[in-house]
Amino acid sequence: MAHVSMYSYRIVSLLGLMIFLGGCLVLALLRILGNILNYQLASLDFLFNWFGGITSTFTALIYIAFIPAVLFSFFLLVANVVLLIKEGRSLHNMLGVVLGAFLVLGSLGVINIYLALDRIMDVHSYFGYHFSLAVENVFAICFVYFECMMLATIYVSYKAMRHKVSHNKSHIIVLGCRVREDGLPGGVLRKRVEAAIKFANEQKKESDQAPVLIFSGGKGDDEPISEAESMQNYTIAQKYEGEILLEDKSTTTHENFKFSKKLIKNPHNVAFATTDFHIFRSAVFASKNGYRGIEGIGAKSPWYFYYNALIREFIANLNSERKMHIFNILIVSVIMISIIAFSYSFNIM
Repeated sequence: MAHVSMYSYRIVSLLGLMIFLGGCLVLALLRILGNILNYQLASLDFLFNWFGGITSTFTALIYIAFIPAVLFSFFLLVANVVLLIKEGRSLHNMLGVVLGAFLVLGSLGVINIYLALDRIMDVHSYFGYHFSLAVENVFAICFVYFECMMLATIYVSYKAMRHKVSHNKSHIIVLGCRVREDGLPGGVLRKRVEAAIKFANEQKKESDQAPVLIFSGGKGDDEPISEAESMQNYTIAQKYEGEILLEDKSTTTHENFKFSKKLIKNPHNVAFATTDFHIFRSAVFASKNGYRGIEGIGAKSPWYFYYNALIREFIANLNSERKMHIFNILIVSVIMISIIAFSYSFNIM
């Protein structure tokens, strides 16, 4: 059996699917139970209410999630405004605004599909009712499914950030980031180095065995020296006395782990240091490069970075497991349409 790391988009997708199916099942059962408690047990009435409860499950979930979606969208908007003010305009820095608008407008769109279809067809006829119900359910299924994937992304990313790293590491890979014009590490990079030094000193004090620090990062076209060398210079200035290795060729997170692995004899007792919101994504790359049991040391970041980082993880998850997501949505949609078609054929609703 292939190894599936806890740091993988497959895990996020499976968790999101569990939330999706679990929420739908619970709500559907509650509706059926409500019909039973109301003594709607006559054969036709019971079937009518049973089918009605099932086919309205996804739309009901959108109603339930609407207020939380609006609140979450508001936080995304606030975070993005602060991010744009402090970091400047860019497409990446506006992802929160885009997702927030999608959550609110998408919810309203699904809720009002019935009214929209009423303008182009007779939704009050027997066929029109079932057709509009099918269309509404397909859109609702897609929307609820993506909301559940977002919930799974938030949970897994937060869990990765809060994970307590064991003080038994042989190496710590410090992932590179932008270097200033004077050769000093920028604010984000400096915090990563400081987080690694702090952890190394704590481990040295606890077990008398300091990990080797591997500074990983090449030289960009607009950087005076490599990120690895900048980190080394800063660490030496901080009077750190542990062993240091440099990997100064990488230009991406994937290459950070790929090239650093060549400096490590046994890549199964390793940690990495990066910005807290970047831990899960970095660990995914580490797992793909063959690191097992790797743990992430998080450097604190401004709160407004976190929300945009979550959205990037959400998009990466959808892209990485797109075949699985398409298959899941198609299966659930086909089942729901089959239920509606059965109801139409036997005049149940």
